[in-house]
Amino acid sequence: MNTAIASRSGENTGVGFAIPIATIERIVPQLIERGHVVRPQTGIEAVYTTDRGLLIQSLAPGGAAEKAGLQGPKLIRERRQQGRLVYEYRSVDPKAADLIVAVDGKQVSTVDQLRFRR
Repeated sequence: MNTAIASRSGENTGVGFAIPIATIERIVPQLIERGHVVRPQTGIEAVYTTDRGLLIQSLAPGGAAEKAGLQGPKLIRERRQQGRLVYEYRSVDPKAADLIVAVDGKQVSTVDQLRFRR
């Protein structure tokens, strides 16, 4: 669906902007039924793409993924005292993070596949 044209002359020539039909097919029924778009949240804020799947980087606190028991990397905090000085070290253990390989039995290997799986 064409939505706008950037034109220096004010005529219908220039650069056109459009919304992809797949987006329209997903959103228009929601607009008709509810008057607004419903955007479900998985509670997964970020993932790393790996050759084995999508490794969870961070979760929304209290979000759906966390409530379902998914885990991101473990933050390790260590304090060491040397004389009067105290050192605090922080590191991340990515092995503690869950790896997403499929959703509803369908393999996912990209963020788009995770977000827009039908």
